[in-house]
Amino acid sequence: MKQDKISELEGIIAELRAEIILLKEENARLRQELYGRKSEKSKKEKSDAKDPDAQRKANDLMREARKILREADAGLKEEVSREKSTIPIETARHRVPQGIFCGSCGGEVKDQGLAHRADEVDVVSKLFLNREHLLHRGACRCGEVNFVMPGPERGLEKTIYSPRFIAKLIADKFGYHFPIHRQERYLADHGLHIHRQVLNDMILRASRQFEPIVKRIWDLNQKESVQQCDESPVCVVLEQSKDFFLWCLLSPKAITFQMTERRNQEEAARILGPADLTMTDGHCAYRGKAVKGTHGMCLAHARRMFVRSILSFPAESMEAINLFKDIYAVEKIARIDRLDPDGRLALRKTITVPLLDKLWETVQMYNPPPRSSLGKAIKYLIKHWQKLTAFTQDGRLPVDNNAVEREFKEVKLGVKNFLFAQSEMGCEALAGFYTLIATLKLHQKPLMDYLTDVMIKLESGWPNSRLDELLPWNWQAASREVEETLTYREHIVSPEQVIARRKLEGKVFLKTAMPAAATAPPA
Repeated sequence: MKQDKISELEGIIAELRAEIILLKEENARLRQELYGRKSEKSKKEKSDAKDPDAQRKANDLMREARKILREADAGLKEEVSREKSTIPIETARHRVPQGIFCGSCGGEVKDQGLAHRADEVDVVSKLFLNREHLLHRGACRCGEVNFVMPGPERGLEKTIYSPRFIAKLIADKFGYHFPIHRQERYLADHGLHIHRQVLNDMILRASRQFEPIVKRIWDLNQKESVQQCDESPVCVVLEQSKDFFLWCLLSPKAITFQMTERRNQEEAARILGPADLTMTDGHCAYRGKAVKGTHGMCLAHARRMFVRSILSFPAESMEAINLFKDIYAVEKIARIDRLDPDGRLALRKTITVPLLDKLWETVQMYNPPPRSSLGKAIKYLIKHWQKLTAFTQDGRLPVDNNAVEREFKEVKLGVKNFLFAQSEMGCEALAGFYTLIATLKLHQKPLMDYLTDVMIKLESGWPNSRLDELLPWNWQAASREVEETLTYREHIVSPEQVIARRKLEGKVFLKTAMPAAATAPPA
């Protein structure tokens, strides 16, 4: 009987100790959020912490962990080639004005030709132009031929706005996150008063026009053998506010988005194609039969959980983080050396697999409380170990899903600005234009030129049999005429401005201000 009471007390004490550890961990996390991340707090407010030394140590640990993660991720992103500027070029020649005379010899200061080139990037004050087209009639003497010259090419039927104006409207909203109500004010500031409903209507009409291209990109992307997928909630206001889900499917060919009302295994199976390799996060929507081929899970998610536990278990967490850093260093080497999938796989089997084995052995030695942050991180790592290490079985599979998450950074910035969609058609437009913009960026094609050119071709009756020619990776930009990019003008500067800006007072004089004949210098 006594032994049973002792055992019961020991069990209660063990539970209390585990609860104390959890409370200490939560306290450390909250103190870090309260004192470590609010840079606007003054030094006096920061000194109010009860244990400044412990807080300083926690901040140092978080800084060190973030530095390790930055070094691990460095070099893993695809480099985007920086092209030369394509903005219009204007040449302004500054000639020496006549009428300036030397104060010493009395001779006229003459232009000696080009001495220096100075570049300047400027803003044209009038960004919009109301162009009037005067269409003449042509006819022959007998009247058999009688026609009116064709008007300007249109991007949408029955609208006075040019294709480039509509393309700018789309690019500003979805590419640069400039909401329609702000564009309305911006246009009004430039003397163009258009109601936001008209602007929204043009975007929706354009989205219907681009719908066949978006659908074709989606169909081809689902057939790719290697895919990465993720999803994120987006607020949609129909009769009431509700979260829809924007899915992103990424492959080497395209980046496509699609909006759904639910997030479950049925929707995931519909979104994902029959790919050989699929990379996702650990959400339950990707379980079961949603993924057809090999299923790899994001290693960065597992790494992130060890970062969260660093305040409560600094030694154990830092040891695991350093092993993750070494694993990512191997991926950096493969990227720098531009290895093909076979070369990347050989490198992973030689270096990465022993590092993963060491990580497995290391976390097995830890014995934290199961409900602690470190306990949850170890449980996640062990539970999904096979999928987290699937990238060591095929060189085509990436190590994490960060490429898709980077695409959602742009989406979240846009949603933060325009807050929500207001109709199902708006959801389709949002997903469609994000698909076009992300795929054009992937293939390094100019957004405005693509939208303008394709809109004109679709409106003029482009045949469906040649639709693949308008896909972002097949489309080629038309060469611009020299007149559109190169102009010339004489920059007129008055003699007074030259004297003032070059500080020539006393050294020269103007013809209108010449001294009297008695004091004039000899000819």
